[in-house]
Amino acid sequence: MTTLSILPSKFLPFRNYIVSWILQTSSTLSMT
Repeated sequence: MTTLSILPSKFLPFRNYIVSWILQTSSTLSMT
């Protein structure tokens, strides 16, 4: 049960980083 509560907290920052990276890359691609 502890792993279930630990996993989301470790995964959320990583997911937010991926989302922001995708947004930044897509905006850069649309500019060119």
